[in-house]
Amino acid sequence: MQGNGTGEAFFVDDAGDTAPAAALSVLNVLANIGVRVVYEGLARGIKRRSLSWARG
Repeated sequence: MQGNGTGEAFFVDDAGDTAPAAALSVLNVLANIGVRVVYEGLARGIKRRSLSWARG
């Protein structure tokens, strides 16, 4: 959100500025993918360790 100088807030795409809104949504998707990759890597490592621990 950005301020319009009158104390009211508006969304970027409400003013017809679709390029900044599209750029922000691309950043959101890329951040989501990055977090997902890190999460899956950690989950895989934890699962591998717990399986090897359970086997003895």
